[in-house]
Amino acid sequence: MIEPRWVERLQLGYHDWLTQAAARSHGSPWFQLSKVRLTHIAVEVLFVTGLIAFSERILAEVKTWSFAARVDAYWLELGFWVLLCLVALAPILAIWRNVGAVALILAETVPHGPRRRFLEMGVQAVAMLALVYWLSALLPLASLPNWSWAIIAVVLIAVLVFFYRRLVYLHSDWQHSLKSAMAGELAGQSLNTQRLLKDKRQWPVNVQECMIPPGAACAGKSLAELQLRTRLGCSIAEIDRHGHTLIAPSPQERLYSGDRLLLLGEPTSIESAREELMQVGTPSGDDFGSACIEIVSVPASIGTGRTLADLPASRSAGILVVGLERDGKQLPTPAPHEPLQAGDRLLVLGDPGRVRAFRRWLGPLV
Repeated sequence: MIEPRWVERLQLGYHDWLTQAAARSHGSPWFQLSKVRLTHIAVEVLFVTGLIAFSERILAEVKTWSFAARVDAYWLELGFWVLLCLVALAPILAIWRNVGAVALILAETVPHGPRRRFLEMGVQAVAMLALVYWLSALLPLASLPNWSWAIIAVVLIAVLVFFYRRLVYLHSDWQHSLKSAMAGELAGQSLNTQRLLKDKRQWPVNVQECMIPPGAACAGKSLAELQLRTRLGCSIAEIDRHGHTLIAPSPQERLYSGDRLLLLGEPTSIESAREELMQVGTPSGDDFGSACIEIVSVPASIGTGRTLADLPASRSAGILVVGLERDGKQLPTPAPHEPLQAGDRLLVLGDPGRVRAFRRWLGPLV
């Protein structure tokens, strides 16, 4: 049976609309940068909610222990809630740090000016009100006198003051582990790989990931200099650098050690490109000699709790952080989740002009 032409046009139009809708669903830069943080917030909220929701059952079980009979009921309950709130403090701090990161990413979507700062502070204010309402609705405030909850609050504030950096470090480490666990790699391929290959299985096209090793010969070269597409028939679809993704990078984009590349092409072409990118040797190229490495100090006004991935200037300035020095200890190739602290010394790599732009970005913060 031959379908009328208007039916065929209707089907084609509907297919195009679905394709465009799917592209818009995962094409928002804000959503791409924030979806991991939003997932972490949801997991942390569920954890704290479950911990407090089952607190009465846990307390009832504690009261059945032998030592509980020798302790006054009030002090037993007060001690229980102090310990439970200390356990919940770390994920609550994690929720607030992730909210701050999402607010910062959202603020980056508006033009530079007062509106950006107003949007960031507005999101944080709304999140703070929601956090207070959520905790007040969960906690059994009537089970203890008000001054008892005040004591618990003082204890929590003291822990934050003296152990804030340690809590931030633990959160960053846990966040990195959670991100790795939720990566969902299937047969050695990432979610981005599976997404790009969706509905294209019938084509002789493959997508694989490749990480540039330290000391790679291609480090410092631009995509135009490498000519992988022209010589080998392999394209670089994405570059993941310090937690930020560059989709369809320009030919002028340079590669650096630690970059994760998404290679697109036939299997034989990808294998040839992978072998070339993984070769270790002396970087060459006429323009690589213009790159410089400088040390930049992190000012106190940068704000506590920020990580390299949260630092918007590393994206806009186009520099690469290749080392970090803190309290006399040096950390080569720091991870994107590494928290920044006032007084840190960053070893940055890039063109002299881009490094100067990065310094100017930090300058007003000092």
